[in-house]
Amino acid sequence: IWANAFGKFGKMAFAAKWGRKFDSDAKRWRFRSALMWVGANGLEITTFVAQGQFPVGFIFIVAISVTLKQISILTSSATRGTFYKQFAGNNENLGDITAKGDAQVAVADLIGMVIGIELARLAGSNALAVWSCYVVLSSIDFWLILKSLDMIVFRFLNLERSFMIAHHFAQGPDHSVPSPEDVAKSEPVVNRPSRAVDQNRLTDFTKGYWAGTFRGVSETPLTPTTLASLLGVFADDQYLIVPRHKKRAVLILRQSATDIHVLQAVLALERFESIVPRLKPRPGFGRVGPPREMDNEEMLALVREVRDWARSNMPDFIQKAQAAKWACREDEPVLNFGYIAQRAIW
Repeated sequence: IWANAFGKFGKMAFAAKWGRKFDSDAKRWRFRSALMWVGANGLEITTFVAQGQFPVGFIFIVAISVTLKQISILTSSATRGTFYKQFAGNNENLGDITAKGDAQVAVADLIGMVIGIELARLAGSNALAVWSCYVVLSSIDFWLILKSLDMIVFRFLNLERSFMIAHHFAQGPDHSVPSPEDVAKSEPVVNRPSRAVDQNRLTDFTKGYWAGTFRGVSETPLTPTTLASLLGVFADDQYLIVPRHKKRAVLILRQSATDIHVLQAVLALERFESIVPRLKPRPGFGRVGPPREMDNEEMLALVREVRDWARSNMPDFIQKAQAAKWACREDEPVLNFGYIAQRAIW
């Protein structure tokens, strides 16, 4: 009873903390759901040992196992709706797809149950055989899930996909936008987003991959003078670009910034990052080397150039995204960036 109660509270706490992230990063959360399920199964196997040798730890292990399973079921069911909606597209047959998908899940469960019963009969109480079956079946489960996630092509833009197509648009000579199929091939599920600012694993887990990219004013190295200068450049915009020496620049969003403003900020940031490596080194630094540190006037001139470029190229960027078959609604791309907490008022 205590283990089930602990699991229910853990499930509610998890949903309150991470529920806003499921839609915008469904693939990763589906994979994490599988990780939690496999971990819970491993703990269940461990309980057979703990029950006899560690009676005190038995309830604790069971509680963790039940909590992981509850969270895994919650995450899997929450992300499944995002997948089904993507499969339906503009056909509006979400009910039909949901029914067929759940039927396939039921068939897979029955097949897995039959295989499990047969393996349990063969393995008996042999610990090595039980753990071997667990490792082999878990590995197959992970491989199949990764393969199935690779086949899913999302046509709406989340932060990761927005950065990927903005990078391609800003870097390429023809300013083209890759198709959803091309982006899906290079969209990582296990690894962190390649265009996110580097940060430690703990921050990735507690605040998300994009906490280092979207920051508050106090989280940047801005001096009052530099901040005032940047506010002068971006007075009429919904974002600030904050350059950093030898590091990827970061963004500060205005409190009133909407998703389309965030997309423009992403485009401006990728344009800025495409220009910085091409800055000519000062005399004495050689022709090859890391980007040099800019003085204040040069930095302001560059961010002003990038701001103007993003303003003028935003319509073309959206038009090419629509031509590349990204989902659009009323001539604007369908965006799902989740909740970005770091904001500022100016």
